Amino acid sequence: MSPTLELRGLRKQFGNTTILHGIDLQLHGGEFLVFVGPSGCGKSTLLRLIAGLETPSGGQLLIDGKDCTHAAPSARGLAMVFQSYALYPHMTVAQNLSFGMRMRGVPKAEMAHKLERAVSVLKLAPYLQRKPGELSGGQCQRVAIGRALVQQPRIFLFDEPLSNLDAELRLHMRVELAALHRELGAPMVYVTHDQVEAMTLADRIVVLRDGRIEQIGAPLDLYREPANAFVAGFIGSPAINLFDAQALPALAPAGAARLGVRPEHWRCVSADTPGAVPAKAVHVERLGAISYLYAQTEHLGRLCVLLDGSQRVEPGGALALQPDAARVYAFDAEGQRLAA
Repeated sequence: MSPTLELRGLRKQFGNTTILHGIDLQLHGGEFLVFVGPSGCGKSTLLRLIAGLETPSGGQLLIDGKDCTHAAPSARGLAMVFQSYALYPHMTVAQNLSFGMRMRGVPKAEMAHKLERAVSVLKLAPYLQRKPGELSGGQCQRVAIGRALVQQPRIFLFDEPLSNLDAELRLHMRVELAALHRELGAPMVYVTHDQVEAMTLADRIVVLRDGRIEQIGAPLDLYREPANAFVAGFIGSPAINLFDAQALPALAPAGAARLGVRPEHWRCVSADTPGAVPAKAVHVERLGAISYLYAQTEHLGRLCVLLDGSQRVEPGGALALQPDAARVYAFDAEGQRLAA
């Protein structure tokens, strides 16, 4: 299958500052692709280049095989949902949804059909006569998505659409977005700084750092097989425990500078267990079925350890920890992962 979207050496500079260093990427039909990375890594700039809101400094951008590097945004067949809802406060939901179609002179019958489909998919019927000020944040975001949906775009673009919502609404909207993607089967490109959103929504994740792609892959592939210490530390919540390889020399292969062990790959053991790491409990987050223990060690620094919720560990108590030797990641001095 030919790519729906293809980027070839796409670059962006602002003056003498290079924001994106030759991005090569393909999006295939029906795929949910998520750009993730720390603030300033270039993910929103990359999305704006795709949308045509920024002009590239070099490289090519193809949509359905057609060169759209310098095409106007309106000629690309894309629809974008922004972080801010950008709804017209004096218009009803129905008027907000249909505004773009009315401006383009879409025939009334076609407009009604597209509006009916968006309302049905997003369950907006009860709110059609309300104005944005009468809606919750989640409802406003659904209207913003509906405004994109009625355009029937080739590709949907999302720029951190859930970041203004509270934790409960973000969870709810993640479920709704995933269901919408399954129902529509349309390709989607989504930008977030929240790796939990990336892990739960994406078919593939693109991890960016300083304007370069660090790794691309399915969420669990990145979690289980990170290419380097940056990806290992960025993907996963709570984050992987990283420490000097010399702190556990028996588990460090030749060339290792740092080791990483995820919270779920530690276990509490008796103090006389060979290889046990003495620790002191600093804090315990009890979440019900599981708990997260934060423990201080002499040579490994502070560790986060996943415990069964029934395990009783009290802050200030002494304990011993042991990593699963088969689940230790090793990284060289440049941060690249070493073979197991």
